[in-house]
Amino acid sequence: MYLLAKHRHLTIYCLVTAALIAGLSGGQTTVAATQKVSDIGVTSSIPSDRFDISQERPNSLFKGLSRAVVNAIRQDIAQRTGITPGRVRILRYSRQTWSDGCLGLPRSDEFCTEVLTPGWRVTATADNQTWIYRTDAQGRNVRLDRGNTNNTQLTKAVADAVLADVQNRFQINPNSLKIITAERRSWSDGCLGLADPGQFCTEAIVPGWRVTVAGNSQQWVYRTNSTGSVVKFDRRASSSTNNDTELPKRVADAVLEDAASVLNVSAARLEIIKAEEKIWSGGCLGLPRPREACTRNLVPGWEVTVRGNRQILVYRTNQSGSVVRLDREASDFEDSMNSELPDDLADAVLRETQRRSGLSRSRLKIVAASQKTWSDGCLGLGGIADICAAGRVKGWLVTVEGGNQRWVYHTDSSGSRIVLNPEGSDDNGTITPDQIPQDQLPSPLQRNVVFRAISTGGFTGRTYETVLLEDGRVLRFSGNSSSQEVNRISLSELREFQQLLDEQRFYQFDRLDYKPNRGAADFITVTFTSLSGTTRYADIIQEGLPQPLRRVISAWNEIVDK
Repeated sequence: MYLLAKHRHLTIYCLVTAALIAGLSGGQTTVAATQKVSDIGVTSSIPSDRFDISQERPNSLFKGLSRAVVNAIRQDIAQRTGITPGRVRILRYSRQTWSDGCLGLPRSDEFCTEVLTPGWRVTATADNQTWIYRTDAQGRNVRLDRGNTNNTQLTKAVADAVLADVQNRFQINPNSLKIITAERRSWSDGCLGLADPGQFCTEAIVPGWRVTVAGNSQQWVYRTNSTGSVVKFDRRASSSTNNDTELPKRVADAVLEDAASVLNVSAARLEIIKAEEKIWSGGCLGLPRPREACTRNLVPGWEVTVRGNRQILVYRTNQSGSVVRLDREASDFEDSMNSELPDDLADAVLRETQRRSGLSRSRLKIVAASQKTWSDGCLGLGGIADICAAGRVKGWLVTVEGGNQRWVYHTDSSGSRIVLNPEGSDDNGTITPDQIPQDQLPSPLQRNVVFRAISTGGFTGRTYETVLLEDGRVLRFSGNSSSQEVNRISLSELREFQQLLDEQRFYQFDRLDYKPNRGAADFITVTFTSLSGTTRYADIIQEGLPQPLRRVISAWNEIVDK
């Protein structure tokens, strides 16, 4: 009886104690040590020792972490990657007190209030990727902590494809380029959401990357597919990165119209590759014409760089585009307005030829002269072991004939430097080339094309065009038929071929035409075009071509026939 009464008293005591605890807690149910929160994206349980459960609010799905913070993070990830918000899961979170209003992650030129800011550090995940965020307490200020975020790395193939496009499109030294951000994205179609006019795009979600490249105080934004075989330059995103204001259409149209007339090409074949706001020092934009009176007021406007037909034009404009002026000194093009060789330079070239050949002045004649901008202080004729001053040099390409011989010279603009191009001259035992007439030059290389060969003639008289793309594919076109992939090389082999073009100085053969003897028949004419120039030759005289050109031909044949 005593033991039974003691047990009854103990039971009553426990019930009273439990009731008192329930009353003090406001009737709330005690929170378990482990709780499931899959309704906001987390499928795993949360260990109790990671959080202070006693601070959890009754209506909060996470202890203390509001839905507003979670939703803000999910929306930011969705905007960056294209991943739907519902697929984003919260892995972990912790309370933090940040050192300033920028949460310790100031953006460029941002002013940050110097006040301690309570908030959160949150780790989120989706599709095998992880992001670490800093937020304020309410989720109004959400910032990605890039330094601690470690997602799947950008593949080398994609990185190489993007860097190659920046290098070729903007003529930027590759050593100055750096990929600063790379984010996985899902694009809305096969054109990655950047269709060209009239382009057909497959309607399918395309996984890929959004890549930002920096160099020369500029940034360029690209979209790619997952392998890098499709690379699209995001002009609008790049403009917003490099300029606070986008170039107005009326200014762009005015510049392109003038550039088309200067280069004698359609405006559709021209591309604005750079536009910067400027303040010019007068109504003439700092480029006065002879005997022109210029106002001295400061004029806001633009400096616009145009590329087309393998040439670069730099323009200055006012703000509205009503005044457009070509900056000839900053441009790199063949200036038809000043295409006549100066007399003193012509005399210097003839004197050099007379000294070299021993022929009298009366037997020598300048048969061709065109303005050039050479790539370095060696006027484009430096050997591998030569030390050439960096920087472009304006000058001339001059051809002299006399006594059944031909000499081709590279000069600077004053004639103080005159260098013989042995590959273009006929005193080196090779076939004497002609100049390819301007109207017979093929169109410039299209985007993403590294090298092109056009073969025409032979028994069939058909024309074939074979191109090497930046992703290593080799495509062949015949007449109006669609392209056919004939081969594919690796990116390392692609770089080796580009290096060969540089080592053999392919640019020295620009516009040279190696023709067969008169009366020759059933030969094929081959026209090579790279980013540095175009040359043409007949296949039946290949053994008589300069050795560097023969090496290029051999390497190209290996690529096509591999």
